[in-house]
Amino acid sequence: MMHPMIRRLAGATALALLCLAPLPLDARPATTASPHGADAAACDDAFAWRSCGGNPWAGWRGKKKGADKGKKNGADQGLKVGHTGVLPATAAQVHDYMVSNGENRASSNPTTVPVVDDDLKFAINPTLDQIKARGAHRVTLGAGVVVAVIDGGFNLDHPAIAGRLTGTGYDAIDQDFDAHDTGNGIDDDYDGVVDGAAGHGTFVAGQVLEVAPEALILPIRARDDEGWGTNKQLEDALMQAWLMGADVINVSGQSTIGRSRQITYLVEYFHRIGIVVVNSAGNKGADWISEIGDEGTALVVGSVDGWDRLTPWSNRPAEAGRHFVVAPGVDLYGPLGTDGSDDNWGWWSGTSFSTALVSGGAALLKSAYPWLGSADVIDLLRFATDPAYDEDGLALPYGRLNLAKAVTR
Repeated sequence: MMHPMIRRLAGATALALLCLAPLPLDARPATTASPHGADAAACDDAFAWRSCGGNPWAGWRGKKKGADKGKKNGADQGLKVGHTGVLPATAAQVHDYMVSNGENRASSNPTTVPVVDDDLKFAINPTLDQIKARGAHRVTLGAGVVVAVIDGGFNLDHPAIAGRLTGTGYDAIDQDFDAHDTGNGIDDDYDGVVDGAAGHGTFVAGQVLEVAPEALILPIRARDDEGWGTNKQLEDALMQAWLMGADVINVSGQSTIGRSRQITYLVEYFHRIGIVVVNSAGNKGADWISEIGDEGTALVVGSVDGWDRLTPWSNRPAEAGRHFVVAPGVDLYGPLGTDGSDDNWGWWSGTSFSTALVSGGAALLKSAYPWLGSADVIDLLRFATDPAYDEDGLALPYGRLNLAKAVTR
């Protein structure tokens, strides 16, 4: 594995190249007008490593954590649109602004059902049986592999993940080395849900560890507790994941506007040097997957139910040949870390968590066979599978994750 100091020097060089290299005019993403007319897309996508002046929304990139790093005391130090009276906003304005900045939001997971009885956390997990994880565990538990979880809503004190963290991680929103954020009790994006993404990163990390219990989690905050972030923050998060030693990178979210050159270049580079990037397909029920998976250098994950049928809300590729696999995504059980509790659990559905299962599978393969390249790991996860079906019972052109097959093939 590359020495950390060498990684940092190489990263600084790569960062400088990304900043200084000119972007061809035909490669610039289409601009979506912000609420105040600023050309934010050209600013934060095409030149994502540079700061832009003249944009009255430039100080707001999702919520800032308070002095106590996100504990729910309302100590929100950032510019809170609408709550300060400086920039009155509606949910539509917030959404339009974030899209214009390269929206990178959590995958709008369909359901969250908290569980009060902590004894349920000792129940048998049928998801592990469905993906044949126990068979894979006879070979490997993921020891020695670092999985970067690029997300938001991290409760780093939750006992399900606290003992498997590499440290406090990195925060691409606040630009510090503490990913912890449990929300502030304010509906900052005006969608009617307070702290709608709180606990999301905790749950994703928990699913990774269900599959690869001896892996290490590197938490990287790239979204606030409402689930919002920008491409610029995702680029920063990807770079830090590499610099901090990630072997697998889980991105449970999707970019929704024109491709970011930096994201594409980073993911392609990671693929070449053996870092596996796994990305969620999204939960809009569309024949479309994230641009992160367009170049064939990342593995995109959709969702099936307990009977291996594609869930109606899971995105899927519009054409054959994409690097795509499906995994369980309905009523998964794991740590929430919300509502001020450091030990609460619940059921949650979404492709975000299907993706976490696949990232855990990548960790198992990297641990058992460290010489495998990214393409080898992705191919094993894609092709060593069981059949998956559509709503009519017809076999799909991609399979459902089978870790016992993948690890022993």
